[in-house]
Amino acid sequence: MAYAGYLIRVMGSGAPYDIPLEYISEKSYKCTHSTLDLDPYRDANGVLHRNAVLKTPKVVVNTRPHLRNTNVAEIFANLSNRYISAMEKKLLLSVYIPELDDYYVGYFYLPDLDFTIQKIEGDTIIYDAIKLSFIGYGD
Repeated sequence: MAYAGYLIRVMGSGAPYDIPLEYISEKSYKCTHSTLDLDPYRDANGVLHRNAVLKTPKVVVNTRPHLRNTNVAEIFANLSNRYISAMEKKLLLSVYIPELDDYYVGYFYLPDLDFTIQKIEGDTIIYDAIKLSFIGYGD
């Protein structure tokens, strides 16, 4: 399956939620499809011995700057309503992996976030870009 019109799809209870592309700064999308090793070592001759056991992705993306508090609330309501574990901020995601031109479906967690207010206009808060990181569990 090739690119299907979304970068990050949040699954879980209810209908899937695609983080809207209009909220994402496209140039900020970074995806690392990391290989995890179990006890790699170099022998006496300096030769590396690897036991590659798993490929797991990490996705980092920034929202566009100037999102309003209602846009940010929409994103985070859709994330938090689909948490598998609220304490861990664990999510079931389908993420686009450029290296594969395909999607990876698995469990990820969302580390703590920083929110920076750009300005306040009356009863509306406008934010700077928000960096979202989704780190794969590797299941």
